Amino acid sequence: MAALQRRLYGESKGGWDAEGRPSARELASHGTALQRDAVGGAWVLLLFGVSATLFADAAPSVDFLAAQPPGAQLARAAIGLLCAAIAWSALLVDLLLCPCPAVADGKYRAIRTGSGHYVYLTVQSLTIITTHLSLSALANAATDKLTAPLLPAALARACLTVHAACHVHAEYVASLSLVLALLYYPAAILLPNWEEEEVVPWRRRGVHIFKRLNFYSHGAAIPGSLLDLLILKDRHLLAQLAPPYRALLAVGICYGILYPISVHVGYNWHAMHARTLARERRARAEATGSDGVAPCKSHPPHEWPYGFMTELTDLGKPPAALHSWGVRPPFSTGWVLLSAIGTAAQHGLGASPCNLHRGTGDAY
Repeated sequence: MAALQRRLYGESKGGWDAEGRPSARELASHGTALQRDAVGGAWVLLLFGVSATLFADAAPSVDFLAAQPPGAQLARAAIGLLCAAIAWSALLVDLLLCPCPAVADGKYRAIRTGSGHYVYLTVQSLTIITTHLSLSALANAATDKLTAPLLPAALARACLTVHAACHVHAEYVASLSLVLALLYYPAAILLPNWEEEEVVPWRRRGVHIFKRLNFYSHGAAIPGSLLDLLILKDRHLLAQLAPPYRALLAVGICYGILYPISVHVGYNWHAMHARTLARERRARAEATGSDGVAPCKSHPPHEWPYGFMTELTDLGKPPAALHSWGVRPPFSTGWVLLSAIGTAAQHGLGASPCNLHRGTGDAY
């Protein structure tokens, strides 16, 4: 994938800030992060499979599909594939077309962890959305009366379960696409320093489409996810399979807690390992009179994925004694506020797609 970045932006010895083109080091870091992204994609598929196994009831899907004329599900699949393709384009723009980070950028250090680009909420959200829309389209195609008889019995049953699971997840996916836009566009449009901090550096490097690429990647998934929920999903089937709003609330709360914890685990593991190496170097230097322990290249300096997280960590942080190993406990005052605001935003927007198809009289 680094070859695509090289073809788009070229390559230089000095790197982005020196010559306006990425260096081999910057391209290699981006390529390594993309390889690690496969783990994040596998986790999303695994979570979808677990959710389908535990919560999806195929019986309503069987009754619904029995009443559909031949070809109806194939038509839904064709539209669904278009929705999935648009969502995939947003994810690929974010991962492949946006310029690889410069060495001076915090993102350069943030993606050099085991999570790769999945340390960012944008990539996590877009992967969930694209996975849902893709599986939904494939399930529609496989459950049509023209195609279902051609499949082995075990595969046909699995497709019925996936069809039901896509109805279970449709509301959450639609609200996730709205939250992704809500968290990005107000900051990009209203914050006075956003343009100077995020866009101007890339203009100096010669990448004048950076802002347009980011605007596209954060909003392109909305039409497809809403079309999938409001048009492609059957209202009565959703009423039977969609979880109550309190379940969506619980999922949002868990995500709002687990994401800060996961970020802190990666950051603090990195920091503790760096301090361990520093102590070993000092001990070896005292014993031998020279620095006998070389820096560990697999554990470079790390940084928070978002710049504002540094300020949040310092807001109401615990006593300094807890930081002797570089450890910053997950829930300083700032991180509690971030989790609460993000969770509230998701639930406020999550109620909108629910009301759009359930109607105001339906109970949650």
